[in-house]
Amino acid sequence: MLTRGLVSRLHHMPRDMKIFLWTDACFGLSIGISNTLLNLHINALGYGATMLSMVNDVVPMVALILSVPLGHLADRYGRSKMLLLGTLLMALGALLVPLFLARAGILFGQSVFAVGQAMIMSTEFAVVAQYMPANDRHFSISIVYANFTLMIGIGSLLGGFLPAHLPLFHTEYGSTLLLGGLIFLIAPIGRYFLTPVPAIHTPSEKPAALFERPNRQILTFSIFSFISGFAYGFVGPYLNLIIKNQFHLSVSLIGLLLAINQCALFIGSVSTPWLVERFSLRRTIAVLLTIVTLSYLSLGFEAAFSFFFVLLLIQSISSMAFFPLLDSTAIDVVRDALRAKMQSYRALFRGVGNVVSVYVGGICLAHHAYGFAFLLTGLVYGGMLMFYLRFIRSQIVNESADTLGA
Repeated sequence: MLTRGLVSRLHHMPRDMKIFLWTDACFGLSIGISNTLLNLHINALGYGATMLSMVNDVVPMVALILSVPLGHLADRYGRSKMLLLGTLLMALGALLVPLFLARAGILFGQSVFAVGQAMIMSTEFAVVAQYMPANDRHFSISIVYANFTLMIGIGSLLGGFLPAHLPLFHTEYGSTLLLGGLIFLIAPIGRYFLTPVPAIHTPSEKPAALFERPNRQILTFSIFSFISGFAYGFVGPYLNLIIKNQFHLSVSLIGLLLAINQCALFIGSVSTPWLVERFSLRRTIAVLLTIVTLSYLSLGFEAAFSFFFVLLLIQSISSMAFFPLLDSTAIDVVRDALRAKMQSYRALFRGVGNVVSVYVGGICLAHHAYGFAFLLTGLVYGGMLMFYLRFIRSQIVNESADTLGA
């Protein structure tokens, strides 16, 4: 019955939402390949932990610099235009990175990718909010996550399988990374046909100040995003290398394990509507954050691989059930004119957290301090839970139904 209802809701989604989902599938497939192979490719080129940290720091650093200006540009010239350009730049960046051998070339390609991702982060959920009615936003954003994570899982499988069957290009992983970039190029072609979302401000209007003081709702959710970004970088960008180095597994097995982990993320994201319908939103978020915190803290202690992987799957299911709720709630607490601003400030604060934690995560990787990286992540998620209980939970109760403004 649950599956039938889900299929029916998917079937009756607006045309633009369906286009968004299948283009996001191309995006996810390419990201899955990259997540599995990029760090291994850079290692195979002879670079060490310092270069890995630099490559993984580019995306949050660019988001830190550009997210708020891009939010202003999206409101001024159109969110769907920004989304299209960002998708194109990400695809080009994914193609460029495996073409280069030199440090500067790799970082240039990753920077192009990062600019595109910053554009998407500043606009995508504001665009989704325009395509879907308010009572379907929790569902639509959870489906975006589910679709994306499922395709990342398929991409992870391909990333583990294809290198053994494709010709060498710089390294054994280069050809597969190039293929991922070519797949990504399908996404901007599809998004060209999305119905344009009108600009909030016309180009003839006097531009607003670049960094306006955010209102209380935007500031609160931005700080929450900072903590979320801070939690990500200790482990997230390096998970494939941590698994490889800690348990000495082959690339194909790493790809399979990452794909299974993505299936767990998929299960978490599709469970979001079910959880919201059966339990209160406030309680669901608190319980999920508690599970994620305890899982990461437990992962910090040395254990057999089977126990490690079960804990990893538990935290993946819980975290991916939580993040769609966070994004849809952040969209709902402000009126439409402020949604791109909410997204851009959240991306800015998340970028600050990411930059710091990715750098620290690189140090942990260089010193093989994998357990410490997991412990740090668990402690940060514990702080995130405390912040939610103190500042966010009351906003969900008092304000999410009112779609507040400035």
